[in-house]
Amino acid sequence: MYSVRRGLIPALSVLLLFSVTFGVCAQEAALGSYRLGTGDKIYIQVFDEQDLTMETRVGSSGVINY
Repeated sequence: MYSVRRGLIPALSVLLLFSVTFGVCAQEAALGSYRLGTGDKIYIQVFDEQDLTMETRVGSSGVINY
């Protein structure tokens, strides 16, 4: 029993390390795959807050006024 635990802990540690690394890489790829640019029209909708809903364009400086 002791030898099984002895081999299982390093194996699970490596599996956890790969899982975390893969998750971070996948998240970075998803974030980097879509960028707003100057002149893009965006629609912002806040759940249950109708007065915060708006449609606007990204300005030449890359900023929106919200």
